Amino acid sequence: MRQNKLLIVLYTCWLACLSLTSCTYDYFEDETNYIVFVPEVMNNTVSDCRVMVYNEAGMLVKARHASSPFDKDPRIAKGQFAFRLPVGGTYKVYGYTNTDSLLFTDSSSLDQAAFRLSDNVSGKQRYNQPPDLFVEKLTPSIIRPGYLYVDTLQTQRYTGRITVRFRKLPAYASQIKSVRLSAQGIASKQHLKDDTWPTRLSENDVMYHQGELGSQPDPNMLEVDYRYFPSIQNGFTKLDLTFLDAAGNTLSSIPVEVVDPKTQVPLRLLSGQRIIIEIDSGFVVNISVVGWDENIRSGDTNLE
Repeated sequence: MRQNKLLIVLYTCWLACLSLTSCTYDYFEDETNYIVFVPEVMNNTVSDCRVMVYNEAGMLVKARHASSPFDKDPRIAKGQFAFRLPVGGTYKVYGYTNTDSLLFTDSSSLDQAAFRLSDNVSGKQRYNQPPDLFVEKLTPSIIRPGYLYVDTLQTQRYTGRITVRFRKLPAYASQIKSVRLSAQGIASKQHLKDDTWPTRLSENDVMYHQGELGSQPDPNMLEVDYRYFPSIQNGFTKLDLTFLDAAGNTLSSIPVEVVDPKTQVPLRLLSGQRIIIEIDSGFVVNISVVGWDENIRSGDTNLE
């Protein structure tokens, strides 16, 4: 009886492999031996996907990139990024989704490979806020000839966010139509080999954005929220927020330092985290480091 159950399990696994590779293609007609399956591509829930494969010497051996809609390639439409890799080695495979608006370094060496924020104003070290980027690194060993290896990309969120909330709104709050952000001390570049420990192109890099204020979740509070690369270790981040009326006139400019209000030690934003800063009458009254989708109750403080 135990042997029969084992056969059933093996047979089920075999059927699952067949369903993944499908009968539309004979993958070994082109000697494909490695597939990265990306469910979000199959479900069309990401803007794009980028997969890069490096060998043990740190050299790029294969790369694939596809953007939505993914129906230009039947394999990609099924979420399958197919590769033919030399047998007998262990590889580092970097997978990214939602890379639109980022700039990737075109390098064959992992030591030099990186991505960075895109320019907001050319030549002025001003950069756009990053997309909601997801990442994962895989390390497959391709050791059996004539065998199809399949990995599923299970990405984690790379980007973080900082939310600033203003309470006891000033009289001019009803006139605010747009907000200008100039964030200093931000990370602007990420080397692939360093995973989620970023750096910057220059100490003068600034993340810049101007846009409409948008709807507010609480009529007694003004909230602004932006995405960022994870913080540089021991880096100091300062947000300069300028509020504008419908004609583009400045109503107020407010600096916000991302630091622990008690110790003045810089707060570090990690991948997938959210820092929420509450300001009342010009003073930070509450600050919390939580998960991307988490919120806080007014008055709580959480500096984990």
